[in-house]
Amino acid sequence: MITKKIILKFPPDVIDMPITYTLIDKFNLQINIFKAKVTPETGGILGLELTGKKEKVDAAFTWIKKQKIKVLSIVKEFKKYDEKCIDCGFCVSMCPIKAISQDSKTLEVSIDRDKCIMCGACAQACPLQAIDCKN
Repeated sequence: MITKKIILKFPPDVIDMPITYTLIDKFNLQINIFKAKVTPETGGILGLELTGKKEKVDAAFTWIKKQKIKVLSIVKEFKKYDEKCIDCGFCVSMCPIKAISQDSKTLEVSIDRDKCIMCGACAQACPLQAIDCKN
């Protein structure tokens, strides 16, 4: 079994397509949705964590690409520069899944790398560029 984190971007003409249902039913994958924004005007963005047999995950990627759906890269690594960080907490408020926390006594910011979905929201929010994300 493998797990892949992906972000799908799709045009308005495919917003009614049962993407997650198809991934579960046709490819026997476990799906965790960590981000979703869909509108009839702009289409959608869907952040997924896919878990299943490697050949099924690979087949699902092939199917996704044939549906006019773009697979966007997810940040593969990030680094928090403690020497730059002033523990202001902007990144804490921007994290969509609360993988970043701030100690109530010391106010120190910490990142739970196991929970992180690598969306990059923390790096974009940081006024001092103390978090660096790389694709």
